Amino acid sequence: MKLKPVKEKIKFKDVLREMFSKADKSSATSIAVDVDGGITVENFRRIVDYTKEKAVIETRTKTVYIYGEKLEIIFCDRHYATARGDIRKIEIFSKEV
Repeated sequence: MKLKPVKEKIKFKDVLREMFSKADKSSATSIAVDVDGGITVENFRRIVDYTKEKAVIETRTKTVYIYGEKLEIIFCDRHYATARGDIRKIEIFSKEV
């Protein structure tokens, strides 16, 4: 994918949406973490639990635990969930079959 120079400020979720719209349309889950305290999970099934200290997100094959302080879900639709805050730890576990 060739990137074009941009003069205006672009939101992180819009960059991800553009990247994934041109990528393989598979149902694989992707997790992107930015250095400013944001995390985006693509192709998730549901948000199992959410507090200011912990978010639990279920995907088709994994469960993602996000731990931190002042966590806030800032964007969520049927494809993406984006949280921001002081992220301290991320754990990913395979689901029991």
